[in-house]
Amino acid sequence: MSEKQPLLPSMEENPNPMSKPKRIFSLVFIVFITFMQTLTYVMTYYTVSEYALAWFEKTLYPNQTFTQNESNCEVNRSTEEYKDLMNVQSVTSKWSIYVSLAAGLPILLSGTLLSALTDNYGRKRIIVIPIFCTFLKNGLCALAVYNAWDIYLFTVFMFVEGAGGGWVTTLSVGSACIADLTKPDKSRSFMLTLMGTGIGLGFVGGTLLAGYTIMKVGYLYPLVISTILSLITVILITSLFPEPLPEHKRLKHFNPSSKAFSLVEFYVKNTGPNFRIRYILAIISLGFMEIGYLGKTTVEIFYATDPPYCLNPIEISIFASVRGLTQEIIGAVFLKIFQMCIVDEMITLFGLLSGIAYYIIEGLSVDKVMLFSSTAAGIIAALPLTLLRSIMSKMTPPDRQGSLFGSIAFFESIYNLTGNVITGAIYSASVHLYRGTVFFVLAGLSLISSILVM
Repeated sequence: MSEKQPLLPSMEENPNPMSKPKRIFSLVFIVFITFMQTLTYVMTYYTVSEYALAWFEKTLYPNQTFTQNESNCEVNRSTEEYKDLMNVQSVTSKWSIYVSLAAGLPILLSGTLLSALTDNYGRKRIIVIPIFCTFLKNGLCALAVYNAWDIYLFTVFMFVEGAGGGWVTTLSVGSACIADLTKPDKSRSFMLTLMGTGIGLGFVGGTLLAGYTIMKVGYLYPLVISTILSLITVILITSLFPEPLPEHKRLKHFNPSSKAFSLVEFYVKNTGPNFRIRYILAIISLGFMEIGYLGKTTVEIFYATDPPYCLNPIEISIFASVRGLTQEIIGAVFLKIFQMCIVDEMITLFGLLSGIAYYIIEGLSVDKVMLFSSTAAGIIAALPLTLLRSIMSKMTPPDRQGSLFGSIAFFESIYNLTGNVITGAIYSASVHLYRGTVFFVLAGLSLISSILVM
């Protein structure tokens, strides 16, 4: 993929029969849906991750109290307390691998199938499924914390969410909705980025709500709040969200073998000038980026909790919020500016280079100031996530958008699962040697991705 050969196919527009006000309402509602899904998912994710650290500290060392404050951050690495802290992190990181597998494995099937089915049965009835399953998972997690159930039961709860397609399906179907309602030009790129902004706002809101409520009232209430918000979202979708894919645009027949082939057809059939190789390069580049972008979230919490940072739940939420604001929201402003003078492929390259700088600085950080400054280096690091999807969408005819995003959902499920397992395993193995090792590995993956888009 090069700047001289942008992926902007010439295809006939697919006018949506919706009126303009209704179309605008639908687009705003899609951003709202992804915002709420991210908000509730992140609230539970951060709460459960920090609850797991506390659970393992209490279980492994019941007679020891770990004090994570400023003076404790100066602890000698040779002391028993520091070694015990690193052991807690190592065990918790291994637990996070089991949780990731429980959530990620079912998404390989459910996320792919549900996304592809939207071309036959419409977007609305499918997008509500993953959010309902998130509601169930959040409620089960709240019950587990309230009753002090074993921490390994959380793997079952994550499986419930994964069986419903998870955030991968919400993002995939939301992207297909945007493709239904926009032209195959830069307006689609911008709307997909705006959806990413909604995800960023949800991430910021989720981390802040989780951090402050954990510090003030404990681990239970963030889970109760996320459960209630998930239920409200389900009710609003079923009652207010208009179906963006009209009946006459849907595929009439469901063929399982055809749906299975749709996962790979874009990468084996050449539907336009060099489209096949462009699809392949885009999906591989997306993979190397997402393995790091999605996989770092859990280890980043563990990384920031202990020396030399010792961030408390509020400080962790602030750090994550600053990162979300810079990457998703300010990054969207930069996208609009960049699109005035350069093509999406070049913006993608700049975003990947920004991500490399972000990982390197985070891995080298020796104090809070340096850790927080890494977010400035990664200000446009999230843009390639939406731009690569947009590039692929522009090459795809209107009646194949659901299949395309189903295909992307399939690979994203693999990337999400692989990323969480790889980063968790690397962090668990290297935490006793050099805690920032995992971020240098992720910088290397982003470098490979940037080479592919040149």
